[in-house]
Amino acid sequence: MNMMEDYQQKFERVLSHIDEHLSKPLAVDTLIAIAGLPQTQGQGHFLRLFSAMYGIELIDYINLLRDLQSVFELAYRPNISMADIASNASFQCPKAFSEDFNARNGMTPEAFRLKPEWNAWFEKQAALDTMRTPNLASNDIHHKVTLVDLASIELAVVEHSGPVSNLHGSLQAFIGWRRAMHTPPLVSRSFNLVYHDVKHVPASEYRLDIGAEIGRPLTAQDVGMVSKQLPKGRYALLAHTGNEASLGEAINDLYGQWLVNSGEPLADFPLVLERVTQFPDVAQHKAVTHIYLGLKT
Repeated sequence: MNMMEDYQQKFERVLSHIDEHLSKPLAVDTLIAIAGLPQTQGQGHFLRLFSAMYGIELIDYINLLRDLQSVFELAYRPNISMADIASNASFQCPKAFSEDFNARNGMTPEAFRLKPEWNAWFEKQAALDTMRTPNLASNDIHHKVTLVDLASIELAVVEHSGPVSNLHGSLQAFIGWRRAMHTPPLVSRSFNLVYHDVKHVPASEYRLDIGAEIGRPLTAQDVGMVSKQLPKGRYALLAHTGNEASLGEAINDLYGQWLVNSGEPLADFPLVLERVTQFPDVAQHKAVTHIYLGLKT
């Protein structure tokens, strides 16, 4: 078995578990365990991998499966009550099921039962069949990835938690600390610890650490800062030059192409971005970011 097949088989088990438990809440932690990914930081890694491999977000995939199950029950199981159909789709009451179904599909389940409209559903089924074949066939990795060994790095970070729209305040607090402590980027490397992709969690649950390398213990003067450590170990390194949009594409490539093809096991640590040069110090398309993905030793 090659490494790519190893990841594919692990995620096939995830898909099978989803198929068999559509009527129950599907906890991401359970899916992470089935995939054999690290538990503490596994959510961010798992959701990125799922999206990169199948071209769809996990929640959208689950909703699609439940909707397809529901429409077949609505059309071909006239003796099944609306309450049972709702329960089979993991809803506790028919009203919530009807509202959710209508919001995604533009018609209520009651209307579909009376007059099924199949064309859109045939398209969704075909798309689902395509999704179930992971995007792993190509070894065409668009970015160069190297394996590096890093010594541990002590960090002082501002912990951002909440909507991305509030990130400016966290960034301002971090910049204010840098100025007060006389630790500009030229003398203290800049890092982000990325716990989630913003698309994968509710806005209130988004987390990102904004930090700098520091060569001393934090003191009472370091107001609002938290001490963290980038652990010693093996990392996959992708050196990226470009704006934030192309950075996202590079991260997706790192997970969906390099990681899956390499089969390297992930360490239990979030994705790391080292902001080597940043806008507005350089033009956006010339910003350099080193992307580090921690690997088990």
